[in-house]
Amino acid sequence: AHRPGKLGQGSHLAAIRCPLPEDCAEGRGKEPKVDSGIHLISNENPGDINGRMGDLMGMAPGAGGNAYYWVYLAALAIWISMIVLAPVLASSRVLRPLSQPIYSIFSWVCHQEDDRCLHVYGEPFAACARCTFLYLGVMAASIAYPLAGWPRRPRVRYLLVAAVPLILDGGTQLIGLRESTNLIRAITGFLFGSAMAFYLAPEAVPTVGIIISRIKKRQSLQS
Repeated sequence: AHRPGKLGQGSHLAAIRCPLPEDCAEGRGKEPKVDSGIHLISNENPGDINGRMGDLMGMAPGAGGNAYYWVYLAALAIWISMIVLAPVLASSRVLRPLSQPIYSIFSWVCHQEDDRCLHVYGEPFAACARCTFLYLGVMAASIAYPLAGWPRRPRVRYLLVAAVPLILDGGTQLIGLRESTNLIRAITGFLFGSAMAFYLAPEAVPTVGIIISRIKKRQSLQS
């Protein structure tokens, strides 16, 4: 039987069986009063982690984390859809005001320079080509993640390797050695985003579970 390790001692992800600290029996090794259906993923049993990752993120039948994985994918899909929705709204005289909040949101994470953005109906996407395809890469790899057997988060050096093409492309353009194209920006963004998903998904899905569990707990306390 799997015995979860203590938090902070080799654990890969946080335990989220306890929505709130008061639900756990402190220091007595007892089961939590409220079980959210998600179990601790620990590095102490590497042979068992893939199965538990599948349970957590939604591939095992009846898994408590099934909804959490789909909420994560839905959030990604909404975020990406907003990038394309903004120019569609902006192209309409009636709906144009609705596009402004979307452009404002993405202005916090992207420079939105017109010549580096893709366009729809003559209006720019809410994010540049590199950012747009970076998010698409995250989405594509997150969808494919279960097919890889829910692997553990890779070492950071692999993410750095995936970032090299993006850094070279952006860096050489920044210092004036060359001018990039939206095609190259899209390719380098997609490559980096695809790699990023293998670091983001193992952390984001349990976080969704924690948030949902705490919301449910507060609702039950208020009722």
